[in-house]
Amino acid sequence: MIGREILTTFLSVLLMLIAIGYVSAADYYVCVGGAGSQDGSSETNAFAKIQDGVDACVSGYYDTVHVAEGTYKSVSNGGDQTYPINIDNKTGITLEGNGKRYYGPWLQGDGQARIIVIKNSNNITIRNFKVSDGHSNGDGGGIYVEGTDNAENLDIYMFDLEVTDNTCDGNGGGMAWEYSCGMIWNCCIWENSAPNREDGLGGGGGLYLMWPAESENNEGCYVRDCCIFWNQAANKGGAILMTGYPSIVEIQNNLIRQNCVGRVGAAAGIESGCARAYIKNNTVVDNYHCDDNRPTYGKDAAGGTPTQNVYGIFGCEVDGYWLRMIHNIVYFNGSPSFRDINVFKNTNFVMYSDVQMDGSGVKYPDYITSPTDGYSSGNTNCNFDPMFEGEQQDRPCNSTFYFLSENSRCVDAGIPAYTDEWGQGHCEFVNTTSGYGKDFKYSVHISAVEDKDFWCDDGSNQDDENRIDLGYHYDWAGMNYIELSTFTVKADSDKAVISWETGTEIDNAGFLVYRCDSEASGCSKISDFISASASVASGAAYSFTDTNVKPGATYYYYLVDIDTSGNWTAHGPVETTIPVSISMITGPKLSEVAHR
Repeated sequence: MIGREILTTFLSVLLMLIAIGYVSAADYYVCVGGAGSQDGSSETNAFAKIQDGVDACVSGYYDTVHVAEGTYKSVSNGGDQTYPINIDNKTGITLEGNGKRYYGPWLQGDGQARIIVIKNSNNITIRNFKVSDGHSNGDGGGIYVEGTDNAENLDIYMFDLEVTDNTCDGNGGGMAWEYSCGMIWNCCIWENSAPNREDGLGGGGGLYLMWPAESENNEGCYVRDCCIFWNQAANKGGAILMTGYPSIVEIQNNLIRQNCVGRVGAAAGIESGCARAYIKNNTVVDNYHCDDNRPTYGKDAAGGTPTQNVYGIFGCEVDGYWLRMIHNIVYFNGSPSFRDINVFKNTNFVMYSDVQMDGSGVKYPDYITSPTDGYSSGNTNCNFDPMFEGEQQDRPCNSTFYFLSENSRCVDAGIPAYTDEWGQGHCEFVNTTSGYGKDFKYSVHISAVEDKDFWCDDGSNQDDENRIDLGYHYDWAGMNYIELSTFTVKADSDKAVISWETGTEIDNAGFLVYRCDSEASGCSKISDFISASASVASGAAYSFTDTNVKPGATYYYYLVDIDTSGNWTAHGPVETTIPVSISMITGPKLSEVAHR
């Protein structure tokens, strides 16, 4: 009902519209500083301001604004941009950042205004940007999708965004969606804050979803395959705050960790105040009270444990506003003596989940058949240490934390049926491809013997006992596939040696080396394909020698990694100047002169 069908419908409609309206659709271009006549008609005549590209788009024609790589600073920071970028009363436009996926052009504010505002618009796509340093006196510090009960935003899609270092005085430090519907997918939402402590505001440090709308394509708001880290809120929902009825929110396959909330008894992870939501296949872990030290696996850096009582997930107690939760890991949140999900029997329905309770070993009570039929004493939920593996990397969304050990009781612990008690499917990501042609690859636990990361009964065999692992299933489609430890070049008079080391490689096929005459021109491939040789845990060392060099010349080298699905990510450049040999400086030997 909700899930793969929604995504399939969206993609089908989008492809149809492109096919029908291709001749009419226009492309506009933006680059830092602009160039040429600046009418936006080509890369050489690009607009300097992103707003100019948006304003040039004609509603209903499905125009696209292509934003080149670079940092787009506000005017007060010495740039060309006047933030926020306003998309108002527009239909069918795409704002797309060029460059490597997931870390696209940087929209950098000055801490005085939001970065993007979408109002009263339909079929808007925002893809591949870093959005930072936004601020709002109200809701939505970085991005604000602003609707009303009379003028809703419908079918808004945000893919491959990094949303960080934004603040607001209301709700939604990173972004806020109000009276809107659509999808937030493959985004990294981290280190945003909603710190205002007045009037009960300061909710949803990362994300605030209020009164979702509904369209033919979307029954509400969907948050999928996202990393939501290190956000903080004063009062409610360190990571996510949801409110609203009757449309739904679906939060699926997200890693929500190390967010904090400033009020005891609130949720440092996900809070409903109130909402109707499906919460599926998430890992909600190590969220804490802001006065405690940031924990990892329930312990802070000094080896102590959090002392303040906060929830990982909090559902409101009002009938009609339910949270239906399945296949989640909700553990190590707040004090270990405090349960990680509040128990409201009429509103919180929890199945096949690992939930930390109060230290007594009691399991979270199961939902049986309907809200009026009550609960039993737990034969689908569990209360066990998830047994996570992995090490933290420098950037939160590139972390290898929270892989499940092969011995974890969360492995193959999910529902054995295709659909649950609420008619929700749970196999939509199995053996399917994304909208960008990539097979979803999950790595929830590491096995040298067998890869059974995401087993599920497809409904054809009622005796099939294959089950889903609990928690967030790592889809690295939106993330860097390698972590570079070093990338250097050393030049001699007749060669340049390019060397690099990786700390982690995820689905990496190999590398290519490019050489350029400047940072962005005169580039050519100088290496054959260099196959990957590293494991996820250990990384590896590589080198390539460029012998086609000229003394005195300056070169810029780029490293490109290629994943197993064909996606490319560029790193660099590293710069070097080829030294001139002594013989070229001093001229011929004296014996040679005498011979002449």
